Amino acid sequence: MTKVQALGGDLEVTGFALRPNPAGTGASMLGSSVDTFVSEGLDPGAATVTAVCGSAPAAGDELIVRLHSDGTATTKAEGLSVTYVSDGTSGQLAIPVGLVMCIKPPEDPECTVQPPSGSS
Repeated sequence: MTKVQALGGDLEVTGFALRPNPAGTGASMLGSSVDTFVSEGLDPGAATVTAVCGSAPAAGDELIVRLHSDGTATTKAEGLSVTYVSDGTSGQLAIPVGLVMCIKPPEDPECTVQPPSGSS
């Protein structure tokens, strides 16, 4: 991977890293964190995908991105664009995912977390 960018919004990707999928060992994915890559034990230069497509379900890599907003309002992105090189050929992959960085969650209806349907 050579570049990761936010799509369709005001968020900026200021860093990214990969690590083997921790779900394969029963560990937790990183999720939301305010720590640095180094304090999380991540190599910010780690950008080589190690998993083979079609391998075991828990195989794969976790893509971790550091996001930035100007901090004045809730900001969003509609996904991520990953630029990569494989066997000398470059390509781009769009990952559709809703990203929201909330500044004042209680006052912003877009930042209200809804429980999954079927849960109590």
